[in-house]
Amino acid sequence: MGADLGFFAEDRERDFPELNKCPDCETFFADSNCPLCGKECPEEFRAGNRKQIKQKRHHRPSGNGRVQFVPWYHTVWFVVLMLIVQPIVGLILTWSSVWKTHWKIIVTILVVLPYLCMAVFGIVAAITDELHMREIPINLELTDEDYRASCTKPDTEVLYRNSNQNVGEYVCMDLTVVEFSSTYYYTPDVVYMETNVYLCHIEQGERTLEFFVVDYRQENQERLAIGDKITIWGEVAGEIEAGESASRPAIYARFIDIQ
Repeated sequence: MGADLGFFAEDRERDFPELNKCPDCETFFADSNCPLCGKECPEEFRAGNRKQIKQKRHHRPSGNGRVQFVPWYHTVWFVVLMLIVQPIVGLILTWSSVWKTHWKIIVTILVVLPYLCMAVFGIVAAITDELHMREIPINLELTDEDYRASCTKPDTEVLYRNSNQNVGEYVCMDLTVVEFSSTYYYTPDVVYMETNVYLCHIEQGERTLEFFVVDYRQENQERLAIGDKITIWGEVAGEIEAGESASRPAIYARFIDIQ
């Protein structure tokens, strides 16, 4: 017959150029008629007249052909599960498996890349927060004398009720320290700042108006005590939250004199 023996699942055909070939039953023979079907061999199928059969190139898998046992911990479903639940264990299983190298590299990049992005984002956020924490919100370009001269006595009632509309104004106020509120606060744009914050009040007729004083003194940074009567020169900061306290109008103080 025309099919070669010994090849599994391959459509490989052989030829015997020195013999005639029957076009119907593909039998090779030396006589003029096919010994199986009795038909006379056409001229184009006789020995020497047939076209040479072009053999196909077969790609066979590497190895000895034996079935390779894959442990359960190297099965695809388990490795993928570990990559999701325990990425480190999943990567160890990936690189110890029989997967091809390029798949190992692709899986490693897909698993590690999100963590690298989060790490970079965290570092950038930490640096940004640190820069914000060190940022001094008061004007340091003016000299001490010019700064004090730029501060005016405000209408405390108006300032208490509309501090957000007076942000940046230079004011001079006489206050009494009520308590040490916090070492940090949050500005309206939720930027974390760290410095000493004091809760102070001022008597306005029969009422008491409370303000936060954020201590940004460049000199004489002695700690204030409860009951201290102080005079501050600074800039209106609007409403802020200090520590666990509720928001109140605040002043960024550049100078604080204890009376």
